[in-house]
Amino acid sequence: MPMCRRIKKTWTQTKGTTLVELMVAFVLTAILMTAAIAVISPAVRVFNRVVGTSRAQSVTDIILEEVSQELESAERIMTIGSSHIDYADKNGQGVSMMLGAEGAVDDGQDLSGMLVLYYGGDDIQWYLPEKTYMGFKMTELTFQQIDDKNLIEVTVKIKNNRSGISYERTKIVQCYKVGNGGIPID
Repeated sequence: MPMCRRIKKTWTQTKGTTLVELMVAFVLTAILMTAAIAVISPAVRVFNRVVGTSRAQSVTDIILEEVSQELESAERIMTIGSSHIDYADKNGQGVSMMLGAEGAVDDGQDLSGMLVLYYGGDDIQWYLPEKTYMGFKMTELTFQQIDDKNLIEVTVKIKNNRSGISYERTKIVQCYKVGNGGIPID
């Protein structure tokens, strides 16, 4: 009997795989999966960090743009505190801009860690919607006048408690309708 027929006959007579072959296959698969996870895991962490930082930057940009629009159109700056600013808007109405205090609520919405504007009194009139913050909370909002000019340095610090990502951004805002030296500081 030729050698080819003998190999073919042996090959066709075996049915299935042996337990040893299955165990070897499982061990090799486990080793490959462990190696793949070891390679991919750091890349996923870096990706999540980059996405989180990008979102944090977007959130601070939105907040600072809103603050800038309000202050640039202010008719008069009345007082600047470290964590709030009082000004008259383009209609002459008094406005207080600040970080929402812990426990501050408006129509069931928790305003802690959010930009809040109080128009003409203690009633909350405006705040950025919660989804704008993309899971972040403001931890600090500061205002500081620069060199007795109509320039205000605004700093926003935010943090995402779930991911642990913190971000800080500062912007200089010019109050166009307010003359130099016309900003009292409390």
